[in-house]
Order: sequence, then C-alpha cells, then structure tokens
Amino acid sequence: METEIKYPIKKLGNNNKKESLFRSNFENGYHWIDFNKYKKLEYGTHSKNTVAEALDYKIINHKRDTDFLLKIVNALFEYVDELTDPCDRRKKLYSLGSLINENGEPLPIYKNSNASDFTIQIEAILLSLLETSLLDTDDRTHLNWLNFFGLLSYDEKFYYNLFKSDYKENKHVVELLEFLKKYIKTIEVPFLIDSEVIFMSEEVTDDEVFYAMKNFICKTVDTVKNRFNSIINNLVNENLIEIDYKMIAIEYVTDENNQELLYDKNGKAITKKVVLMNEEKQAINDLIIEIKEEYELDFLHGSELFYNNIFKIQFKKRLLEGLTINGVKRYFGSTYRTYSIHKTFTKKEIQKYISKNIKLKNEYNDKKQLYERYKNSRQLHFDKSYNNKLDELNKKLNKSFGDIKINKQIEYHKLMKEVADIQFKNYKYKEIEAWQ
Repeated sequence: METEIKYPIKKLGNNNKKESLFRSNFENGYHWIDFNKYKKLEYGTHSKNTVAEALDYKIINHKRDTDFLLKIVNALFEYVDELTDPCDRRKKLYSLGSLINENGEPLPIYKNSNASDFTIQIEAILLSLLETSLLDTDDRTHLNWLNFFGLLSYDEKFYYNLFKSDYKENKHVVELLEFLKKYIKTIEVPFLIDSEVIFMSEEVTDDEVFYAMKNFICKTVDTVKNRFNSIINNLVNENLIEIDYKMIAIEYVTDENNQELLYDKNGKAITKKVVLMNEEKQAINDLIIEIKEEYELDFLHGSELFYNNIFKIQFKKRLLEGLTINGVKRYFGSTYRTYSIHKTFTKKEIQKYISKNIKLKNEYNDKKQLYERYKNSRQLHFDKSYNNKLDELNKKLNKSFGDIKINKQIEYHKLMKEVADIQFKNYKYKEIEAWQ
C-alpha cells in the first residue's frame, strides 16, 4: 500500500496559511503524511512533540497549533486521551487508540463536530423536514418555527411570551404557579455552621417559585432559539437554504378621511394585517431609534428590546398616535417579523453535507427515535448545567464561611432545578408523524 496519505488541510478552516504549520509535502490544498510514521502511534502514550513529529507538524503558537494538531489526531484515531505528564505536570501526554481506518485515511473534519448532541439533533430534524418536503412555505415568527419543528412545546412558547412580558398576574401564570406549589413547598439548603455543612429545609415563597419558573422557561427557550439560529445561518452560508424575511404590522382601519378609527358592532377597533414595504419599515425603524435614544436603551437589541417594559409602553403608545408615511397618517397596534424557509439543495448536495459530520449522519439516518433523543439530550444538557452551577456554589460556600448571598443562590438554583424536573415531565411536543 501507499506509505503516504493525503490529508485535506483546507477543509479545517478559513485560514489558508495552515500549510505553513507543516514542514513539507504540501500540495494543492493537501498535506501528505507518512502512514508508517503515524501507524506506530497506535495504542501508545506519547508526548506532544512525538505526535507532531510523526505527522510532520511543527508547533509555533502553543494553544492554536496544539488545538489544530488534536483535530488531525482525532480524525485519524478512534480515541485520544489527554494526560498530565507525571515527570513534568506542565506537559501533556496523549494516549491513542487504534486507527479509525486500517488504510490510515482520516475522517472528514466538520466545524460543528463538537456541537452538543441536542444541537446536532435540531439540525437533523430541520434537514429531514427539508429533504422529505414536509416543510411548507408559510411565513412564521421565530417561536412559531420552533414549535412547528417540535423543538419547543406549545406550553414553552406560550409561557415564554407571558414571562418575557412579566405578566405575573395572568391567570395562566397563576395556574402554573399553583400547580408547581403542589410539588415544591420546601428546598433543602446547605448552611455552614461551625465549619460543618448542615442541610435545613427552607420554605419557598410564591415570588421565589415564580422567578425560578420564569428564568427556567426563558433560559430553555433562549438556548434552543440561539442553537436554531446558528444552524439556520450556517445552512444559509452553505447555500442549502434561503430565508425570506418580512415585517408584519397590525394596522387600525380608519374612515374615508383617515381621521377616526372604525369599530365593529361589539365596540372593538377593526384591524388588518399588512406586510410593510420599505418606506413603512423605515418609519417604524426611525420610531424605534427615537425611543431608544430618548430612554437610553442603546444596549438593548432584538427581542430583549421589544420585551423591555419602558420600550414596550412607549412603542405601543406612539404607534397608536400615528406615523406619517408618504404624507398619510397610519395607525398601528403592533409589529413583528416573520420568515419563510426554502430549500435550495439537491439530494447529492445534502448527502455530501451530512457525510462531513459523523454525529449528524447518524442522527439523520435514524429518524424513528430522533425526537425522543432530542428531548432526552436537551433535558440532560440543562440538568448538567444546573448541577455544575450548584457544585460551583457549594465550593464557594465552603470557602466563604457561610456567605448568605451564596446560600440564597444555592436555594434559587435548587429551586430552578426542581421546576425543570417537573416541567420536562409534563411538556407535550409536536412530532412529525411521517417519521414515526
């Protein structure tokens, strides 16, 4: 067999200077590495320099080049364990498994290969819908897309809007609060007494449960939103989908002279939904800028701005007072953005894209339990997040001689975890029947 293996350097990132990290054998975007040299690394524990030499690689910038070296090693070997050198704790050793392919060929490297499981599952769900033509061409808001794909339950979407608007007295919020209070009455909180950690039961108030519930739902939805956004942007950049954005407004209907609002027989103002054109969008944006400058809200953007109480009150008030657009006074109740998603890939293109990431390929090819895996992975992600935070706070508590602020933070995070455990069990998600 050939003693040299072609390694695709340009697929590892946008930096085309990476070829300078190799001592020799760089040609047409590929680095040729000697199979016989790195074959000897199998099942052994080696220093970084030994591994780098076997791959004809030189370390210039310690962190950057080490990270890049590990990407190459991970593409060649079944596993790579990083160990501390017992002779010099500042140095690392690498314990390697067998070669992934007997002929030494590396796996393709994809920039999202280290993404968490539930992020990969979101992408698999989205691509599966696109590829099987189960996706319609409707315009939806961001939250409605997440609900459409089954990534958020209806309850999560519903309560997210309420909590972001701080509707504490809303009857649905009160009902949810009462439901949670049936299960959560006290929280076991650690106290440091005479250098010993003692757990004591603390009663929780309605306010504490409300804010734990609010922050849990907002954190969950915001995390899923951000992951979904990232995937959408990546698919656009890969030329696999196109996004068509629209700004929608609810406009009040006026009389012929455009002076008075019209009402129906029940006394309710008559409205219509309109897609805003460029001049209308600019008028709305000018109003947004005006309010931000007047109330010094320059630090807020996107949904955080529109959920801000000061901005929300002023925006609604001034929309109702009317905007003059092209010489005509217009009256609006609210505005929001929607978008539609359109696939632009062939079957060969999608298969090529999926084959770059072994995790994505496995999820995509096993659709039967895809939603179940997504829900379980998502819950595990948040469980781990809460547990890590609690561990961190408990360590701080031991070092701070019982700081009451840390004690309250522990109580709050334990409470939020209790809420999460109850809510995850009760959520019902939409699932695509054609896959089941």
